Amino acid sequence: MGGDLRICSLLPSSTEILYALGLDHEVIGVTHECDFPAEASHKPKVTENLLDDERMTSADIDHM
Repeated sequence: MGGDLRICSLLPSSTEILYALGLDHEVIGVTHECDFPAEASHKPKVTENLLDDERMTSADIDHM
């Protein structure tokens, strides 16, 4: 790769695939859930979890 790609991965499985393909240097951002491989957790986060999902039921989330 010539360094002309800029990839923002919005799905943890996509992040894993990009790393497996050797495109980790092209990934410039990931979601707050991207933690594999471990190196992905050091990329800038472009999302965050705003829900207190440990204490919320599905119905609670639906009513938000």
